Amino acid sequence: MRYRVFLPLVSLLLVPACNVDELTDLFYPGREQYKVFSDVMGETLIYLCKPGDSEADTKARVAAAHQMFEAYVEEEAGKLTSSILEAEEFSYWDGLIAAWKMSSAAGDMVDRMDAELDCIPYEA
Repeated sequence: MRYRVFLPLVSLLLVPACNVDELTDLFYPGREQYKVFSDVMGETLIYLCKPGDSEADTKARVAAAHQMFEAYVEEEAGKLTSSILEAEEFSYWDGLIAAWKMSSAAGDMVDRMDAELDCIPYEA
């Protein structure tokens, strides 16, 4: 998952030469896009998944990845809401710390999703 760090920089350098699909194939070879509507986010999300033994297997892994992502969003939103409501004062720095913790947890969740399901959330 080291590509997450360098993708924005590299994509800026390669954008004139490539389109989004070519960049996706470069960094995530062999994965296909699957779109799922999220009730939690209120929008359609994209997952990149490696094809499975069958279409049913792949769709089951996409559904499991989506469930894992929505559970993460709900859990982290709950933690953030609790920390805001329980704090006597919630400063700018508290917000930065909360964002850093959420980002770290998101990275862990994506790594686990990739290892267990061969899928990752993706934004084209």
